[in-house]
Amino acid sequence: MASHPPLETLAAWCDGTLAGPAREAAETHLAGCAACRRLTGGEENGAVEIPPALLAHAREAVRRMPARRARRGVSALAAGLAACLTVAAGLAILPAVTGGERGVRGTLTLGGRTRAFQAMEPLRFPTAGVLSFPEGVRAEIAPRGEARLLPPRDGERLRLRLDAGEASLRVHPGKGAVVIESPCGDVRVLGTDFSVRLWRDPLGDREEPDMLEVEVRSGKVVVETGGNAATVRSGGRAYAVRGAAPRGTDPVPPSPFWADRIARTLDLSTSPGQRLIALAELAHQGDTGRAVAAGRVLDRARPVAERARWARLFAAAFPGNEGEIPW
Repeated sequence: MASHPPLETLAAWCDGTLAGPAREAAETHLAGCAACRRLTGGEENGAVEIPPALLAHAREAVRRMPARRARRGVSALAAGLAACLTVAAGLAILPAVTGGERGVRGTLTLGGRTRAFQAMEPLRFPTAGVLSFPEGVRAEIAPRGEARLLPPRDGERLRLRLDAGEASLRVHPGKGAVVIESPCGDVRVLGTDFSVRLWRDPLGDREEPDMLEVEVRSGKVVVETGGNAATVRSGGRAYAVRGAAPRGTDPVPPSPFWADRIARTLDLSTSPGQRLIALAELAHQGDTGRAVAAGRVLDRARPVAERARWARLFAAAFPGNEGEIPW
């Protein structure tokens, strides 16, 4: 393309701080510009020739980066972009997995530092982090997440396993499927923007996840469990309870009516699968769902055991918000 976004814009996109029309414009440009995808880690090194003007701009940005970082507080992911630009400038500082892993590699940004990682390396996230892959995939992992990069299988360009937690992913269109594997089911995509979350039954005694939730913001994905599959399109969700076929659903808007109705389902549910799906839907009710759940915890007309049950449900649906309840 004749015109490329400023490197500060690409850095903000890598950092996850670009929003609104600016983010949409950057992603539209990245989808059609292999040179900028290479700079941001979305294209194999050496797979495309970077235009001389963009390469010169990259060299100059790398040369100035230390002073700019001290003067303006450039974020860790902007510094990570500088590393990508250094590769573009011919310094090749990020190692790749070779041989049996078919060249798969990625970069991890966590706790203000960016580094390369290899397939099969356990990745744990005490705080939020970002995984970036040259296959055109970016995954934002929520705190308490656990993930591993697996070798891709035939017909796949990338396979990522999520063992715990929640992730939001953007997948640029490309050759081969991207698969998100989990203990409860797999998600297969070609190009889309979606999120996944693993749920554990707060009233059960298992340490492993009991349900996979998938929410699609654009494009479509296929959720697979035990030979069964469900297609989820833009704006939809699907739930895959361990041992059951995946189930698609149409989200309901946040409102006191729906939050109370979902909470009533949780009041009466005895099936772990039904309970987990209702719990996830209550979480999507946002502030309204949080208020309804907190109200049940504080309702002194309820038996103590029932209030304690709701306290566990509240902590699972709205982690980190337990302090809002005035015990």
